[in-house]
Amino acid sequence: MRPMKTRVILQIGALIFCALATACSLLTPTIPTVVIASPASGSVFREGEQIAVQSTATDPSGITRVELLVDNVIVRSDPAPRSASFTLSQSWVATQGAHTLTVRAFTANGASNVAGISILVAPATVAAVPTQISQPTATIIAAPTSSARATILPSSTATLAPGGLAIQSFTAETKDIPGGKQITFAWKSSGAVNARITSGTSQRFPQVWNVQANGTLVVEMKSTTYPNPQMTLTVYDAQNNQVSKSVQIAWACAHTYFFAPAPGTCPQSAAASTPAAEQAFQNGRMIWLKELRVGDVVSANVILVLFSDGSFNRFTDTWVEGMPELDTSIAPPSGVLQPVRGFGKVWRENSNVRNKIGWATASEKGFTSTWQAQMRESLPSAGNLKILDGKVIEVLGDPSGAWKFVSP
Repeated sequence: MRPMKTRVILQIGALIFCALATACSLLTPTIPTVVIASPASGSVFREGEQIAVQSTATDPSGITRVELLVDNVIVRSDPAPRSASFTLSQSWVATQGAHTLTVRAFTANGASNVAGISILVAPATVAAVPTQISQPTATIIAAPTSSARATILPSSTATLAPGGLAIQSFTAETKDIPGGKQITFAWKSSGAVNARITSGTSQRFPQVWNVQANGTLVVEMKSTTYPNPQMTLTVYDAQNNQVSKSVQIAWACAHTYFFAPAPGTCPQSAAASTPAAEQAFQNGRMIWLKELRVGDVVSANVILVLFSDGSFNRFTDTWVEGMPELDTSIAPPSGVLQPVRGFGKVWRENSNVRNKIGWATASEKGFTSTWQAQMRESLPSAGNLKILDGKVIEVLGDPSGAWKFVSP
């Protein structure tokens, strides 16, 4: 059976965007490139410290705005001079805990893109700073109900721009409908000549509505890539000065993850259990899965070779009963084993695997594994797998890529 591929097809995303948006002309031909120069992901800070996030955004159509978000909440929004490349430093006063810092850039054509890092902020008085960062969990602003009003975020208070440009109010009420949500926006501003509402259900292809400076808007949306997404209102004056305000709506993922902390995006499908086997090697491990299921798509007899350096390869188990279980001409050194059956066939037929992973150090053991794919807006694909000792790993890429422990 051909291995399952978890792909994000950008062309389909663009068509969905066009179908849902009030004007398909908002779809832009280019997406900005965003790079965070500092701090490095994994950096550790003290509570109360001023963290300067330096980024560069580039796009041929020109960069018009750059936002700094902390845990999906906008804390800074700075206009840009419509240049093809724009570098700036945005600051945030650190609060205790693990955080995700995201820089989001917008182009003159209305497209946007993001870059993100993870940091840890230790208490101001601690004696030792931890060196490992755990993924922050999502914060629900309003509990999911059939009709819920989004909460105005404290960091999104109205600010005055030259000429008195300001947002007096911005709300979003959600209502469950078959196959999605109905969202009613209402807003009031002063000094503005036009406005734009941007949906946070997707960051790669955000849905955008061009609206009047004051008014209401009712939209229907089918799904969200991110739990409890933000909706952002931006108003513009005649000189193109702008002010933004965000609200976060209650929109839970269609499925829940089988582990914690959860990734930043929603699961692509429900978690699925499968018979499995694992064998330890000198420089990694091999895992056999009877099937990998994503919705109705199933890949059977999958072998994942997880190397100790954090890389992996995926193979289809082609060993069947009646084939030799091992190569009797191969004599392992004392204290190690030659892998057998499906693991052994992959090991013998792929010298790069054999040379990198080494000899088996224990016999394979059977267990029940759990697999769940993540929603992704760009490659590589991602999924999470429970291994023999009960820990959960994240696998990025297919048929090769990287893996890491994520829980517990």
